[in-house]
Amino acid sequence: MEFNVDKWMEELTFEEKCKFLTGYLALSSAKNERVGIPNIEMSDGPHGVRRLVGHPKFPQDCNIKGGDCCFPTASAVAASWNREVAYNAGEAIAEDCKQEGIDLLLAPAVNMKRTPLCGRNFEYFSEDPVLSGEMAAAFIKGVQENGIGTSLKHFAANNQELDRSSISVEIDERTLREYYLEAFRIAIEKGEPETVMCAYNKLGGIWCSENAWLLREVLRDEWGYEGLMVSDWGAVHNAPRAFANGMELQMPCNKSIYEDMLEGIEKGIITKEEIEKICRKVLSYLAHRLSKREGKKDYDRAAQHEKARAAAAECITLLKNEDKILPIDPAKYKKIVVFGNPAEKPIYMGGGSSHVSIEEKSVDIPLDFIKEYCAEKTELLFEPMFDCELSIWDKRARIRELGAEGGLAIVFAGDEIWHESEEYERRRLTFPDRVNDVLEYVNQYFENVVVVMQSGACTTGTGWQNGVKGLIQMWLAGEGGGKAIADILFGRVNPSGKLSETFMSRLSDHLLHFSDTKKIRYAEGMDVGYRYYDRNPADVWYPFGHGLSYTEFEYSDLEITPDYSTDEEGEVTVSFTIKNIGNRFGKEAVQIYVRPEDNTVCRPEKELKEFCKVALEAGESKRVELKLPARAFAYFNPFLHRWHVESGTYSILVAASSADIRLEGKYIVHNEKDYTVSQKGGAMVL
Repeated sequence: MEFNVDKWMEELTFEEKCKFLTGYLALSSAKNERVGIPNIEMSDGPHGVRRLVGHPKFPQDCNIKGGDCCFPTASAVAASWNREVAYNAGEAIAEDCKQEGIDLLLAPAVNMKRTPLCGRNFEYFSEDPVLSGEMAAAFIKGVQENGIGTSLKHFAANNQELDRSSISVEIDERTLREYYLEAFRIAIEKGEPETVMCAYNKLGGIWCSENAWLLREVLRDEWGYEGLMVSDWGAVHNAPRAFANGMELQMPCNKSIYEDMLEGIEKGIITKEEIEKICRKVLSYLAHRLSKREGKKDYDRAAQHEKARAAAAECITLLKNEDKILPIDPAKYKKIVVFGNPAEKPIYMGGGSSHVSIEEKSVDIPLDFIKEYCAEKTELLFEPMFDCELSIWDKRARIRELGAEGGLAIVFAGDEIWHESEEYERRRLTFPDRVNDVLEYVNQYFENVVVVMQSGACTTGTGWQNGVKGLIQMWLAGEGGGKAIADILFGRVNPSGKLSETFMSRLSDHLLHFSDTKKIRYAEGMDVGYRYYDRNPADVWYPFGHGLSYTEFEYSDLEITPDYSTDEEGEVTVSFTIKNIGNRFGKEAVQIYVRPEDNTVCRPEKELKEFCKVALEAGESKRVELKLPARAFAYFNPFLHRWHVESGTYSILVAASSADIRLEGKYIVHNEKDYTVSQKGGAMVL
């Protein structure tokens, strides 16, 4: 179907045109029945469609309609280190969008995990901008190549939920460019999202919704973005200023948009011609979206569920496997005791606007599959423990009684779903006391203990972690996580997930970044995540990129081509061999880091610049080749206002994690246009 934007523009009055600069109620664009312009429908959904029933102004006032598929959250998807997993999740969610009549999916989110206490970290991919940006780009392609639009969010520096709608974030330009904006740049360059959504907060004292430097200079002029700029819901504070500085669609409905625009024209903030131009762009986007509508087709809900299971299986991360306690051979144990309510009622997604409209009957229950895999092989007992009527002493006595009989204990540990949610910050990184108490007692009275952690972000122990033999980060694994975790526990699937963020041993003062004032300065610069822990390893429990397998991999024969360059724009090829030296099929997430050796400006010790996932049969080897662009060696020089590659030696590190470097090579740059920064902060040509 074709739509004539020119005709629409001719027939609409100026008042009607202004109304297309805002939405219609909660999650739809404006429409005009007189001219025959339909609206498009939107939905939240980084890990599944959140279909709402009702038409109030804000989404949180609607009721959620069930039936859609819930995939692992973004932090889990990033733990797969597999772009294909992100693409497939996007593709499947696009199918649910079609079934629900959704045109635009309000996802993905690529804000950096500045602190592990941010309640929305489960919805963000990683603490690293390259991993975040690449996974987001793959997700965007999966959605958009299957007919549904996306909205990359929240642009920019929305790194806390506390006071997010009032706070001003103060960041030096270099940190902002290299860390907080880089994931957006990568996702836009490689994924080409149809829309970008601005953040609630101020950046440098100016609301993101009306920040011309952010929305025009960086997004449009430097990055060349041509899509639609959308506000977060309620993020516009002054409509004329916002539209004059780069905003193009205010959400949700602003009933006074016409009057606001007239006032803006009268005050000289914006012109009628500028408003007409924005209206044309919005109408062009509506026409594009409407032309993509396919209508409902044959829909296989069971196939969607299998896709969610497959995604979860790639994300789940094995952290510890002492004495090779995993995979479990049930015949080896006289008895297996499963502890913890989450084994029966799994925690599979976070709260807030990303809450998926799912029917509970679609959720895989870990205990059901554990029962199946243990049937006729050993005795299986289940003890909910966390939420039960037993006193703490009765719990301890019961665990001691069970432990005296020997066997294996599997503890499923988690928290309430709203502990990780939009509009809240996490109160702690540990599990609740009632969970930690059970973990302590099980660890005390059982010799063989495996703990499965269900959380969307970093969790720390309280001492119980030291004695357990097996430890798995299940993440918030979506509706298919129950079977996926059972498959990994009992060896039907070999785990291949790796941490998408650092798991620290304790919550240090360095991480207490929140501010209850109206301004917060990111004084730590780029000392976030592994960039900080590389210099403070004592605080690390499990490092960024860590994850074990039931097989082993050997890295060898590193080649770097070329190994010397005088070209600031030169590309480097990194090739090496990886071999599965174990006795079963497995997948290895390979990470490439770059470490400057002769830098004259302060830089992180090393930074992730590329990654891939390699599948290998037992005994099989493959030659892997990855490309590093010049940007991989550059830093942003705020005095020159551009990216710059310093002359010097760079170590290229091929790694199994940020703390497990397997191969190292050198790349030398002699940049004939080199600059350095003097101690006084000025730029000087050498």
